[in-house]
Amino acid sequence: MKRRLLNFLAACSLLLCVAVVALWVQSQIRPVLWVWPWDSHWQFESTQAELRIIHQIPRAPGLTAYMSAYETVLVPYWFLACIAAAGIAPRFLPYLSRRRRKARAGLNLCSRCDYDLTGNVSGVCPECGHSLVPAIDSPRAR
Repeated sequence: MKRRLLNFLAACSLLLCVAVVALWVQSQIRPVLWVWPWDSHWQFESTQAELRIIHQIPRAPGLTAYMSAYETVLVPYWFLACIAAAGIAPRFLPYLSRRRRKARAGLNLCSRCDYDLTGNVSGVCPECGHSLVPAIDSPRAR
């Protein structure tokens, strides 16, 4: 159950990351302004590789009827992409580790320090002292 939940969260995070990168690219091509449909005091503007969140304060003290006050928050898209990609890391990092381990096993390197073990018959890495266990399907194990 935990594995399925992590897979689901990683897939949602990947989808969100792709969407953020698409908005980032789109903001470089053409600026877009979205108005929140239920409350017109909130606006979202996508320009110049940043998301601008604008909140219009309806009746700020000291302003006349025709003046408005605004609160603006600028969020760069690279920051949003990093936040979205952080959810992918728990599923992606073990994959990279397994891939690196398989690549090292085929090159006859120590699994701890990457020392070249060609010709080593002692079963111990001379660099770090790590004991070596030969793989079952390797030629030396037969």
